[in-house]
Amino acid sequence: MKSKSKKRKDEPLRMQREALLLSVRPTYVERILNGTKTAELRRVRPTARVGQAVLIYSSSPTMALLASAVVERIESGSVTGMWRRVRRAAGVSRSEYVEYFDGVDTASAIWLGSVASFEQPLTLEQLRARWPWFRPPQSYCYLVATLKQRRVAFLAPRDAARANADHAQDRG
Repeated sequence: MKSKSKKRKDEPLRMQREALLLSVRPTYVERILNGTKTAELRRVRPTARVGQAVLIYSSSPTMALLASAVVERIESGSVTGMWRRVRRAAGVSRSEYVEYFDGVDTASAIWLGSVASFEQPLTLEQLRARWPWFRPPQSYCYLVATLKQRRVAFLAPRDAARANADHAQDRG
């Protein structure tokens, strides 16, 4: 007979895991947060996975980490074909869409779910005070993050986190 294991008090509420950090213009962050934008568009497809955590950074002039979400799906296709799939979810007009994808043949859409605003947004100044290495990406990057109760508890560059884990295994 299997017994249910009790969660230890010192265990984190969410495990540390790789997250996709998206830089998004404030206008579009507002649309993501109010639910009128559920597909985030990118000119270059990230290698995100379904279920992967997403951190949403609002670019200038806001310059703050405001929310988290989860990748529901990610897809790419021709710019024209993708518009037919995202026009109701992208939170942009057709002219904005065409202008954004000008000069590329492929459009990507990251479908976001479980969007949650952080209880306390982290300004760029606060992020750098806590994690001096932090630099907001132009479009996106990958981090290791721990989220606890609608707040960011830990961030690390993906490569540094892997190096620390490898080093810990070498010692063990």
